[in-house]
Amino acid sequence: GIWFGQATTNYTPTVSGGYFTIQADGQPDLVLGGGSDTVTGDDGILSSNPDYSGSDLIFYTNDAFAIYLNKDGSTGEDADFEIYDDQNNLIFNVAMSGRVDMKGPVYVNGSLVHSSDRNAKERVASVDAQEVLERVAALPLYEWSYKGQDARHLGPMAQDFYAAFGLGDTDKGIATVDADGVALAAIQGLYQRVQEQTAQIARLRAENEALRAENRRQQAQIAALEARLDALERGRGWARLPGFAPWLGLGLLAGLVLARRRKEVER
Repeated sequence: GIWFGQATTNYTPTVSGGYFTIQADGQPDLVLGGGSDTVTGDDGILSSNPDYSGSDLIFYTNDAFAIYLNKDGSTGEDADFEIYDDQNNLIFNVAMSGRVDMKGPVYVNGSLVHSSDRNAKERVASVDAQEVLERVAALPLYEWSYKGQDARHLGPMAQDFYAAFGLGDTDKGIATVDADGVALAAIQGLYQRVQEQTAQIARLRAENEALRAENRRQQAQIAALEARLDALERGRGWARLPGFAPWLGLGLLAGLVLARRRKEVER
């Protein structure tokens, strides 16, 4: 049946299948496929209910699922569109400002695209990736569940994120564009550190190789000196030792000079 009504006087409607019937007292103006003025048992009720201030149009399903059009919003803004569950909990809201609020997970079979056009942005500033990395390292992370849900999640609290970075317009939520930006900046900061450490390691390796080469050269010199000392201690081949005769002559000459000066002092 289809009912039309007008909120003028108290009136209990009757149904005569397929006929229009006057309806009153703020009850449904239009009942779709139903047999009463209540939600139970009906396929749907379309109503303009004065009990809801500022509401132009309300739609109820037979399981108390409600949609409000142009209702005073529960979020503090006038709303063009609101959806409530059977417990009268707001689960979806579109405000006149364009803000969308919803309760529960959102499943997207495709890409979720944020506007990031350079032409749509202003007050663009560079970022210190090292500073962002330090803030990310100090950001507390937790594993948690939303109230009333079993699914587990991992991440920071919105209050901690806002205190660390001051991004967005609220400390009650984290915009995915901000979380992505912070993650990318931290990755760049980490990459810079890896590059610096890689260059430092290369320098240290070069210095270490130079020290190794110097050590090998000194070891060779020590080995040569030890060979000469061993030959001297064994008293063999003095004359055949390269460069030994001139040094021996100089040593004898120096000894003679010192002996002569000592005699002159004694006189």
